[in-house]
Amino acid sequence: MEILGLICPSFSNKYKQKGNLINIYQSLGVSSVKEVHIENFRQNEFFQYLKELASGYEAIAFGFDDSEFYSYFENKRLLDNFTRFGASIAYGENYPDGIIFDLIKTDILELLENLRNSQNIEITREFLKNIIEVDVNIFELENIYPIVNISSLRLSFFSDSMHNQYTIQKIKQLLKSEIQNQNSRELPVAKDDGLRGELQLFGKVSFEFLAKVIRENRDVLRTLPRYCEISLCSKHYERNFLNSFGGKKESKQIPRAITTAEMKESEFSIIIEKLQEFSAQAVVCLGGLGDPTCNPNWLKMVQKVLQSGFQCIVETFAIGWTRATTDKLLALPEVELGNLKVVFKINAIKKEIEERVIGFEDNTFAERLENIEYFLLRAPEKGYVQAIKVQENVEHILDLYKHFKKYKSNVLIAKYNNYRELLTERRAFAVKPLQQTDCWHLKHDMYIDEQGSVWLCKQDVNLEHSIGNAVKEDLYDIFMRGQAYYEKHLGGWSFCKNCDEYYTFNF
Repeated sequence: MEILGLICPSFSNKYKQKGNLINIYQSLGVSSVKEVHIENFRQNEFFQYLKELASGYEAIAFGFDDSEFYSYFENKRLLDNFTRFGASIAYGENYPDGIIFDLIKTDILELLENLRNSQNIEITREFLKNIIEVDVNIFELENIYPIVNISSLRLSFFSDSMHNQYTIQKIKQLLKSEIQNQNSRELPVAKDDGLRGELQLFGKVSFEFLAKVIRENRDVLRTLPRYCEISLCSKHYERNFLNSFGGKKESKQIPRAITTAEMKESEFSIIIEKLQEFSAQAVVCLGGLGDPTCNPNWLKMVQKVLQSGFQCIVETFAIGWTRATTDKLLALPEVELGNLKVVFKINAIKKEIEERVIGFEDNTFAERLENIEYFLLRAPEKGYVQAIKVQENVEHILDLYKHFKKYKSNVLIAKYNNYRELLTERRAFAVKPLQQTDCWHLKHDMYIDEQGSVWLCKQDVNLEHSIGNAVKEDLYDIFMRGQAYYEKHLGGWSFCKNCDEYYTFNF
């Protein structure tokens, strides 16, 4: 079968490392290899261009130029099945990105374009799977699946972000070390005899071996912070703990001994500037255990985040929110406004039910609800409503959902957080994975309180494990101090024993 190998560099950026796809193509006997630049074409011209480019070929192989981990073994299996069973499309399922390329018969390119147009699907890295999902039954598909499934680790071997690149470098060092020790174990690697081209090191290693090494060394998966949550103000923190229900047994006190504090604008600017250098692609959340809108300078801080190029999420009870707040935010330049999301925390659409949930009288309820609705009417795509589902409101959650969906906004039903069982269990239904997984928050979150202190995680409400101060210290040094705690967590650390937030994640 005559196959044209296509390599797409269109999603590469400054973090890119030279990929091995051309070596894999050559070693598998792909007839010819060309680059294709998506950005050179309008969306509706792309498939027509592929059709012209692949004239005379029976199929095209399509992959990207920023992965060093395209697997010889797995892609050979894919290609063998593709040719043997006469499929029109073949790809890998449950592999990390950057392991398997796609195979497409040239005689279905026009069909793919028609489906793309019918749903206005953009040409992204996932364009083929997104098009197939329109009507999966009209294609002859030949998928392959890995013998060892590590898809739950959410790994990507595309070097298109500083976070991926950081993790990839650690995995590469680990693999090199394992390969150097091959005298003590037999490594499943591709032999060079009879192969065309020169395979790079990581494409020669079997995927089963790669997955095994990663599983046995899970500490390498902790990456630079993808999600940085910063507390601007400690006021109204009791709403996060549902105060009157307090701790277990006789205690009714919130476990955290907190004083009223506000972050200074100057100190906030220092943190954001440091974060730009350390983890520029992180998402910044202004939330914490209090309400950020109670800091008198919070709007300026939002602008600082947006002007620094970060995505910004504001999590608020809307206590310090007014109509003027909405008007000011929506007047921001579009280039900044495009990176803003607001999460409004409210647990019911009736005052008495909200008070049952939070455990105390809420004289701000009507005003909060009115100001939330004002924002959602004007910018529904930027607004999220988040409600905690507990025994006291479980029968009313559907009413809340229907009410806010009228505004065409997003409604989030959050699980109750008992803070490592320091608070009374109030869930209507306790649902969690059957098998505990590694904690996503310890893996790629950073939590900074209103005084600049960096704590192990948001669950450390008794302030037991400080790893530094973001105003006074280098963020990388602080981050590295957290590695030891992550390794303790992997070893079954007692601090994490009663926590069930490990399977939730932000980004």
